[in-house]
Amino acid sequence: MALWDTIKEIRVKANLTQRQFADIIGCTAMHVSLSERPYSESRGTMSPAFLREIAEKFSTTEEERLALEKQLLIERGILQFAKLKIEDEVREKLEKIFQSRKKSPRRCIKDIGGEK
Repeated sequence: MALWDTIKEIRVKANLTQRQFADIIGCTAMHVSLSERPYSESRGTMSPAFLREIAEKFSTTEEERLALEKQLLIERGILQFAKLKIEDEVREKLEKIFQSRKKSPRRCIKDIGGEK
């Protein structure tokens, strides 16, 4: 399961609105809203402190807390890795374009529609 789905599932299982969830973990409803959106929409990754707070507030035993914290942090790590991989792929593609066109990076970006 993706990180944003897990966070939303925790909130929904607790029968809380985003505002109520935010109040419990000490953040804004907007922060919760962003945390429940896929990275492709939000472009954000939740901090380890935010994830630890969720695990602390929504677990009943220490064992549960540790397991949930581990799950959330692993899902965050997977997201971070995927984000880096995508950035590397884009970087490689741009390098190939720049080399093949033998133009300046700015001119290449303009040519591929990235700048007006």
